[in-house]
Amino acid sequence: MKNVLFFILCMSFNAVAMGQDSLNMKRVGILSGLGAEYNDVWGYQHGSREFAVVGSNTAINIVDVTDCSNPTLVHQWVDGTNTFWRDFKEYEDYVYAVCDVTSSCNQGLQIINKNNFTQTQNQSDFTKAHNIFVDKSSGRLYVLGSNTSNNGVFVYDVKTDPSNPVLLKNVKFRELPGEVANGNYYIHDAYVQNDTMYASHGYPGMKIWDMRDLENVYRIGAGDSSGGYNHSAWKHSSEPYLYIAEEVPIGRPIYVYDISDIEEPFTTNSFKDPLEAPASLNNRPHNPFVKLDRLYISYYHDGLQVYDLEDPEAPNRIAYYDTYPDNNGNGYSGYEGAWGAYPFLPSGCLLASDITYGLNTLKMTITPEARNRITNSDIVIEDPTKGIVFITPDDQYARISLGGGSDIQVDIIGDAPSERVEIINSNVQFEDSNFGIVLKSAGGKYFRVGIDNTGQLTTSITALNPDTNITLMNEDLYFSQYRGGPIFKNGNGDCNILTLGDNGAIEISSIDCE
Repeated sequence: MKNVLFFILCMSFNAVAMGQDSLNMKRVGILSGLGAEYNDVWGYQHGSREFAVVGSNTAINIVDVTDCSNPTLVHQWVDGTNTFWRDFKEYEDYVYAVCDVTSSCNQGLQIINKNNFTQTQNQSDFTKAHNIFVDKSSGRLYVLGSNTSNNGVFVYDVKTDPSNPVLLKNVKFRELPGEVANGNYYIHDAYVQNDTMYASHGYPGMKIWDMRDLENVYRIGAGDSSGGYNHSAWKHSSEPYLYIAEEVPIGRPIYVYDISDIEEPFTTNSFKDPLEAPASLNNRPHNPFVKLDRLYISYYHDGLQVYDLEDPEAPNRIAYYDTYPDNNGNGYSGYEGAWGAYPFLPSGCLLASDITYGLNTLKMTITPEARNRITNSDIVIEDPTKGIVFITPDDQYARISLGGGSDIQVDIIGDAPSERVEIINSNVQFEDSNFGIVLKSAGGKYFRVGIDNTGQLTTSITALNPDTNITLMNEDLYFSQYRGGPIFKNGNGDCNILTLGDNGAIEISSIDCE
């Protein structure tokens, strides 16, 4: 039996380089052969499984990534279009898709059923569009840069019937009060939250629109003009900051906008970290995404880049994987490498679509962000043959358990345990030094595992409190994300995380309790 005790999305980390072309991230799978070249990628969880939606020049491809190391094509829709631009979003039981650029693109809004992969199309309002976005808070789908509303946006209701989006309004910005009658209002991409649209209008820059009342849309504010092509943006998950990618000209940084006063947003910082530095500095960003306190960027030639947002104004790069090694040592030119990324799968499996090499599935090899906090309770593992199981950075499964006495032992086991309570893309933090993980020895005694004030792993004999304990009868406690593990608080109130390194080596690291 496989139980999931904690299932949440993914602050500390160990700066361990994985090699010349990666840092704190490893590719665990790759899938190509789906077309001549690739474009965008999106993802979703459906039931207990996870999927990627990958665009190739000729098809929309649905890939099962539940096993992140074994991406498997489950459906391919060859729609007769040969295009290097597709875009996808999802809502409830449906995936929505558009295509753009080439004359053969005439698919309109493509609607894919997640349950059986059947497709329908709505070509009545437009035949091609550059991007789409779903504001899940309001159940609205936005169609951007279409051939029939080039200076406007189509807004659909997908909440009432996700299988049949209903057009609410074709908002024409040139016709709004106070706007320029012949102005350039083309939207390349947009991020929408709670009916507030942060629109990337290309060279005119970023504008913020109030979309609550579609009969009374108005501009809330506009960003600074930096001279670059405002390509795409994503808002911080909890702080008033927006991260902007300018795709053209090559070599633009990522801009940080302070939107604490949404009517007067301003640039507060910019940054870039080219992998070809110092010889070449003009890397090209494409699409930013924010999950919790990490910023993920598909960065063309420089692959997938990840930044820590502990200081949201000054992102600090903590991980990357170069999906396109062909340019290494040759600088940057053109458009190659990681087109799209998707960091939101609950398991922690990361998706990156490379124009040449297809779908890359990746995992971070540093401590996950998310924490399940446990107060006034032990986790008790009743079966002496079970214990705490980790997947190590060198892809081995290792179990911590007790021998006949109180000594900790580590055993490499063949596979992930089938009988398990799984901690998915998260840590477990005990909020009191008097609690931890209790293991049962072969002799029938119970020992609490913890970390003392000197940072040493300890075991101490203990009595059980069945009224408050979380008890696993016949299962292992399994941390399925690299560097995930239990966080123990010592008598001084300091926190340390227990993980396993290569070959099952015990590693204890200090970590911020907050």
